[in-house]
Amino acid sequence: MKDLNHYSEVTRREIVSEVLSGSMTKEQARRVYGIKCKSAILEWMRMFAGLSRAATIDPIPLLKNMSVENGDIEKLKEKVKQLEEKLALSQRVRHTRSWLMLPKRTMVLTLKKSLVPNS
Repeated sequence: MKDLNHYSEVTRREIVSEVLSGSMTKEQARRVYGIKCKSAILEWMRMFAGLSRAATIDPIPLLKNMSVENGDIEKLKEKVKQLEEKLALSQRVRHTRSWLMLPKRTMVLTLKKSLVPNS
C-alpha cells in the first residue's frame, strides 16, 4: 500500500487523467510509472471521486462527469464574470433605490409632523 502515499497528489491526478482520457489503461499506467500496487490507481480514482476505499461503485463514470475541458473552463470563467457584473449592477440598483426612497419617507414624516397641531 506504499504506492498510495508515495506519489504526490499532482502526479496521482496526472496519472488518473491519462487513464480517464483513454491514452493508457490502468495497467499500462502502472507499468509506465512503476506503480507496484495493482490497485493503487483504482484507489486514487475512488479517492478523487469521493468514494470510500471499500466502494463497489466504478469511479470512472463519476470522474469523467467531473472532468472539465480547457474550453469549458474558459466558458465557465466568462459566465462567472458575467454573473459577477450582474450582481454588482443589482447591488448598485438596490442601493440607488434605497436612496431614492429616503426623501419620500422624510417628506411623509415632515408632512405628518406639520399636520399635528402644537400642544
